[in-house]
Amino acid sequence: MNFVGKGRAYLKGWAVVAILIGWSLWACKKNPCKDMNCQNGGSCVEGRCNCALPWEGSRCEVDARAKFFGNWRGPEDCGRGNFIITYNLIAAADGGFTITDSLLEIQYKGYLKSSTALEIPWQQVENRRVSGRGELRGDSLLLWHAYAYASGDTVRCQARLARVPR
Repeated sequence: MNFVGKGRAYLKGWAVVAILIGWSLWACKKNPCKDMNCQNGGSCVEGRCNCALPWEGSRCEVDARAKFFGNWRGPEDCGRGNFIITYNLIAAADGGFTITDSLLEIQYKGYLKSSTALEIPWQQVENRRVSGRGELRGDSLLLWHAYAYASGDTVRCQARLARVPR
């Protein structure tokens, strides 16, 4: 064998070694999702759970709606001055909320938009249509909503509510 033949054999040997080392490093790479148990339909991506609403937490085990549940009380302004109102938010069977307005004594539906925001889609409630949104900011629930009446009148309200202790 001449010098060129020995060089090629030498290079082929190193190429095989390099391929084996590369394959063994790739094969030994730990799967970061192997031991992850994402719950409630969550999926693991690079060792972290991606959760679908209403779920959150490191393993999608926390119902994000729970932050909203309970009685909230505070001033509400509907363009005619402030008054104190209480809203009660509870879980609904469809995955949303049932929101009770204590002043008007009506109930309507809301749904999570994010882990700190809710949406109230347009819906008919007795003699009015209702829609709006809410947002958690610290210990407060900010609520903006509108009541549209058949007469054509629309009343827009905003409230800054604090959780009522149990």
